[in-house]
Amino acid sequence: MHLRRRLVLVFTGLLLLATSPAQAQNELRPGDLLVTKGSQLLRVEPTSGRSWPIVIDGGPAIAPVGFDAAGALIGGRFSRIELPSGRYAVIRSPGQNQRYGDAAIGPDGALWSVNTTEPNDAIERVDPVTGVLTVVVSGLTTSEQDLGGIAVEPEGTVLVARRERSLGITYGSILRIDPGSGAYSAVVTSPDLPYIDRMTLDPQGRLLILDRTASGQSRLVRMDRSTGAYTVLTQGDKLGAWDIATDAAGGIYVSDVSSVGVPRRGPQIVRVDPVDGAQRVVFRGPGLEFTGVAVVPGMPAPPECSNGRDDDGDGRTDHPADDGCFAARDGTEQPSCADGIDNDADGAADFPLDAGCASAEPWAQETPQCQNGIDDDGDGYFDFPEDPECALPSWNFEHFGPGLPEPPPVPSCGLVGAEAWAAFGMLRTASAWRRRRSR
Repeated sequence: MHLRRRLVLVFTGLLLLATSPAQAQNELRPGDLLVTKGSQLLRVEPTSGRSWPIVIDGGPAIAPVGFDAAGALIGGRFSRIELPSGRYAVIRSPGQNQRYGDAAIGPDGALWSVNTTEPNDAIERVDPVTGVLTVVVSGLTTSEQDLGGIAVEPEGTVLVARRERSLGITYGSILRIDPGSGAYSAVVTSPDLPYIDRMTLDPQGRLLILDRTASGQSRLVRMDRSTGAYTVLTQGDKLGAWDIATDAAGGIYVSDVSSVGVPRRGPQIVRVDPVDGAQRVVFRGPGLEFTGVAVVPGMPAPPECSNGRDDDGDGRTDHPADDGCFAARDGTEQPSCADGIDNDADGAADFPLDAGCASAEPWAQETPQCQNGIDDDGDGYFDFPEDPECALPSWNFEHFGPGLPEPPPVPSCGLVGAEAWAAFGMLRTASAWRRRRSR
């Protein structure tokens, strides 16, 4: 490693030691995702798939619902996390033996929740400042009915899904509730929408619905709120839905926990194109399910490695000039394996502590493409050793070829070690290219 590069890394390490973990890891950017994974809350960069655990001071991880006017994260069961400090606060105690379902934030900043405590479901509004709870309407269900997703319209009226079983058939309805009087009426009722689990609005004000068919297949449905007319935007494939969020550009993000029809490689966040419904996995992690997702408001800024600025002050700007950038889509010019952050939330940070880091060099990543559980190059093969273009698990690109990055260097440990694997990988890569050219 060049002396200049070593000095930069040493200086960066000293800066990180002088910076509080919360400030370093909790700085959010527009377009970032906040994802609940078990007892952790992760910040995810959707362009690169990199992640950082949010440092929370004084409380547990929360299922993200949205943000208040001050930029604090509001979670289900009436909690708040101030960012970037990570300070946790309870807006209101949910009460003993109370059960809650979906939640949404209204245009006035109030938190709306579906209380599913028997015998009757209720819709509740909580003031985010005072914590005062108001039951807007109760008694919406009978023993053959229950409530699902909730969303709040720009006008302040509330939409809530209700399921009803009659003569062996499950019907789904969406009710529009007046927030003042609690009066309600049905927008749509259909046996084709039997299990509406989550709802939200897209930037155009259309209603997005996560539901499941009678056979258990997850779907993403888009509905006109004025007429109740709806279309299925996408279904199945990678989609196994739990929560939904949208970004300012209209991109739709779904946290996937279902195994129905999905080759399971761990929980994942799927981005759905709002135009054609195409599905793309933007983040996948081992272990526990992703049970919540929210998007930081505002239009996403360009990644650091393509924003025209020298963000890390090393005299080099963006990819390919800055050797801390392995690709133009990288969100930071600091190499993942030398930035002092546990980017993949596995409990270890940087080389040599993180098992995913083969080096502290810029090409090394804590979760390289060849071990991230994603088919990054779309060739139907996942990671090392399944993907023939992955010579080692530590390689950060599944696809090499004309106009694409060169394979990273492989640390030498003798012909029986990494060099042997590299030689094997080069043969696999050459074979893969021969097969593609022969098609």
